[in-house]
Amino acid sequence: DEEMKTAKNSFIQTFPQSFATKGQVAGAFLDEEYTGRAKGNPDYYKNYRAKIAAVTKADVQRVAKKYLKPEKTVVLIVGDKKTIIKGHPDHPVKPKNLTSGGLIEIPLRDPYTLEPIK
Repeated sequence: DEEMKTAKNSFIQTFPQSFATKGQVAGAFLDEEYTGRAKGNPDYYKNYRAKIAAVTKADVQRVAKKYLKPEKTVVLIVGDKKTIIKGHPDHPVKPKNLTSGGLIEIPLRDPYTLEPIK
């Protein structure tokens, strides 16, 4: 619930910054022209923050179930393998619990030869 509140507040509070420069305003108009959203919902920007505030945990879960497919999830983890696999003592989730697939290690490659670095 705290994470949901933080996420919603972030969207709501940073929204005005989306129009801080002339370029950003022009970009917003361009997005509207490209997506046609303003034609279907001319009050989109007027109601944006209220609609974000109204989003519930159930809304997020419903949309996640519809669009997120765990069996197709790919997780890229970069860093020290031993430390990452061990996990963090304050967090119960381990990397192996993030996806149903196995761990595939991709070796670091030399940027010039693209050969794996040993």
